[in-house]
Amino acid sequence: MRGAERAVTLARSLLSDETVDRMREAIDGLAQALADHDQQQRPMPPGCVVPLAVVRDAFHLVHGAVVGRHKS
Repeated sequence: MRGAERAVTLARSLLSDETVDRMREAIDGLAQALADHDQQQRPMPPGCVVPLAVVRDAFHLVHGAVVGRHKS
């Protein structure tokens, strides 16, 4: 999770407050879902699938924001 938080911090100046909030909420949600599970457990615990998808979607949003800014 530290890597994800660092990515948000580094991209902060390129993102809206709403996007940053969404990213942080997604990261927190995944961290919470993983907290109760052995991280070596395979396959991924079912309770982590949705939070992981939320993080994925939030990172796609960030990617779009950053790429969109550089095209302008």
